[in-house]
Amino acid sequence: MERVSFTGRLEYSDLPDLLPACEAQVVPSTFPESFGMVAVEAAACGVLPISAAHSGLREVSRTFEPAVDPGVARLLSFDPGPRAVQEIADRLLGWLELPPDRRTRARAALSELARERYGWRTVAEGVIAAAQGRLSELPEPPG
Repeated sequence: MERVSFTGRLEYSDLPDLLPACEAQVVPSTFPESFGMVAVEAAACGVLPISAAHSGLREVSRTFEPAVDPGVARLLSFDPGPRAVQEIADRLLGWLELPPDRRTRARAALSELARERYGWRTVAEGVIAAAQGRLSELPEPPG
């Protein structure tokens, strides 16, 4: 890896071109996110989402954990406490130090699960099932 870019806030319209070019995406949000959409978008593009372990971000990270091997799964989230910066750095280094073929497999698995679980069809079917009271058809939240 030759460089790291800290982009700051990006416009949503920039993401389709920029996100697939990334190795990893760090989501250090401390806001209680109801859903970890930014992590899902990264995973759908084959980018490792490294998210704060709370609220909707934690739920999304836990959803992705079974799709990848345990060494990659531990990289998906970090505790938003006083050691957060060190944990983020450790996870980024851990990801970049993995053999390329292992990263390729993880990227493919993350993308496949994101598209399967959070694609428009699946989400629409879940909303319809919930509206019709068929809650047993909804996926169980992880963990």
